[in-house]
Amino acid sequence: MRDWYDGGRMHLTEEARVVGRAIATDMPVPWPMTPGIKLTNLTVTGMLPPAVRHLFGLRWTPAHEVAWRSVTTAVRASQRVVPDRIRIGDNADLHHLVIRTERTVVERGRATMRLPAA
Repeated sequence: MRDWYDGGRMHLTEEARVVGRAIATDMPVPWPMTPGIKLTNLTVTGMLPPAVRHLFGLRWTPAHEVAWRSVTTAVRASQRVVPDRIRIGDNADLHHLVIRTERTVVERGRATMRLPAA
């Protein structure tokens, strides 16, 4: 993998860039869940190699790094006190919530994301 990151062989189509950015930054959920999604997005983005963040155009600053380290430290510490059934959880409920939220957005005549023209 390091050869791919360092060798200049990685590339993205514009559609992949747009969809990846939407998933990483704009997951459609009801507004009360926004803080949790933002923390999840920060965690996932922080785990990406810098070259991958660059390809997707994901901003990463020293402040992001500090926040990411704080969140991941807290998550690791929670492993000792939070029961597995809560900590590990099941994404099915969140997946269905995202589907319902996207459906509502579409029913209101709005786009869930803007894809480049083919």
